[in-house]
Amino acid sequence: MESTGYRSLAAATVALVMLTGIHAVRSALAMVVWNIAEGQPETVIALIAFGIWAAGLLGWAMAPRLHLRRPGMGVAIGFAVAYAAGHFLRHPVLTPAFAVMTLVLWLWMIPALLGLLARVEAIEVLAPGILIGFAVQVALQAALHGLDMPMLHGFLSGAGAALLGLALIAAWRSTELTAPAATGVLFLKGWGLFALGPYIVLQLTLLSNLGRVQMITGWDLEGAATFVVLGLAAGAAAVPQASSPLVRAAAGPAAVLLAGANLIVNLAAWLAALQVLTAAVMAGALAPAPVRRPFRTYVWGTIGMLLGFALLGLFYSRNEWRELWPLMVALVALASLSRVTPVPAARTLRAVLAIVVFGALGIVYSRTSHPPPVPTAKAPAQIRILTYNIHMAFNAHGIPDPAAMATVIATVDADLVALQEVGRGWTVNGGADLAAWLRWRFPEYRLVYGAMNGDLWGNVILSRFDLRGTGAVRFPIRLRRIQRGLTWATVPAEEDLLIINAHFAHGGLEDERLAQAGDVLAFWNGRRPAVILGDFNAGPDSPSIALLRAAGLRDALAAHGLAAAFTYPSLHPSERRDYIFITDNLGSLGGAIPRATASDHLPVVATIQVR
Repeated sequence: MESTGYRSLAAATVALVMLTGIHAVRSALAMVVWNIAEGQPETVIALIAFGIWAAGLLGWAMAPRLHLRRPGMGVAIGFAVAYAAGHFLRHPVLTPAFAVMTLVLWLWMIPALLGLLARVEAIEVLAPGILIGFAVQVALQAALHGLDMPMLHGFLSGAGAALLGLALIAAWRSTELTAPAATGVLFLKGWGLFALGPYIVLQLTLLSNLGRVQMITGWDLEGAATFVVLGLAAGAAAVPQASSPLVRAAAGPAAVLLAGANLIVNLAAWLAALQVLTAAVMAGALAPAPVRRPFRTYVWGTIGMLLGFALLGLFYSRNEWRELWPLMVALVALASLSRVTPVPAARTLRAVLAIVVFGALGIVYSRTSHPPPVPTAKAPAQIRILTYNIHMAFNAHGIPDPAAMATVIATVDADLVALQEVGRGWTVNGGADLAAWLRWRFPEYRLVYGAMNGDLWGNVILSRFDLRGTGAVRFPIRLRRIQRGLTWATVPAEEDLLIINAHFAHGGLEDERLAQAGDVLAFWNGRRPAVILGDFNAGPDSPSIALLRAAGLRDALAAHGLAAAFTYPSLHPSERRDYIFITDNLGSLGGAIPRATASDHLPVVATIQVR
């Protein structure tokens, strides 16, 4: 009987290409948004990102000429080197440069990978390999407590990236060396490869997005990761059923209906079923078939990857355009409507086992490495408070540095912390779930997350004390599509203390900020004692700040000579944007604006007296 061990190596190669590719996409797009084109209009950002993506797709144009040749190893080596170098470095120019290079090489590597699978007649491992790659990504992010590889730079992360790159090269080379001689006739027929781009975007924005799953289910990080891993394993088990045209014809419409239903009611069971159904139709689209001339297949693959880029851009252009999810599913289902050859069920059993094993390793590590919780207590008469716009954990140079951001918070050692711009899994922000990571990094605090700009971008309150009530309010969208809001909590003290963490619109929109100041005052409604703090994106003499003062709120830093002190930008401060306001029955015992470049804003600190 012919050995099929090389098929496992081929599946491992696909999984590693998908895993590192997720990192490449998240890192490069985050660098475009937060470094290369930060502060530019959306059209400029989109054009720069498209230029990078288009450079990557040039490799697809060359793929038909190189279909059965062996240039892929060189591309894989180049990718591995760029991938590792980008993680070793934390530099305002070199880090984004390597991120862009990594994404371009990854897009070149995908058609080279397809050529490798065709040469060894192992196209059937493509679908299960993709599922394994997403499962390992979820397990790794769980082990990192919500962070993701694109957010990590330095020696340890570079060493980890180098190991992944070496594993990719070894798996690729071993597949070539151990595979028997093959004709390379089996490939992807028709428009099947068209499904790849939409399917990847669907996974990144919904199905394998840990922040999204937590928001839908209400579970913690480990529970969400377990849910996703089991869904991917069930999807791998369903791959053999994709050989049936009847199954594909039924699974496609059912998946579209489920995606549409999830827009109305977020239910975990529906999300799990959607994972399985989309895996089945994706496998049908990417199943092997006899193909002599692969040109048309690569053309459809290029169109699919272009469409994937467009879908990703459209999704974030409206700060989570959720109505695109049914469209993504429909596109994958449409691509599955072609004749395919059966896939033996035994060949997906290893994929199911790999998903479960790797998922369990990451989830168990995450669970066992949680620091023990610290008992909470009633707030004392004196409370130290911090407000800090953390800039999605990108530092003043636009490079991700969550450790530096956490160091600032730990150094201030505040009892109550208000954070703005906290992400939970946007691809263009590096994919990290910062709320989950902060919960792990600071176990002595209770954490309250309030969604603002979509479900995965918002404000956080950290409290060392028990909380009697929490919640969030989104401001109405008036002039700008980016939605702002407030997160609130009630802290038990001699008199219960209301904390309101607000984030106002940025740019030349003072009328918008004035209306948002009114929104805050309406929610506050004169309750005392209260602390209203955050990033108000306005100077001390602006109408919005004047409105807050007119309502009886006092700047806690004014009594200490810091009323006009600058808080933005952190490298060369020239504006006051961040404030801590208190009601008249609270005293201000001290204030400070520490210098730090872990964000583009400076932290603002005050010590208050509850009278």
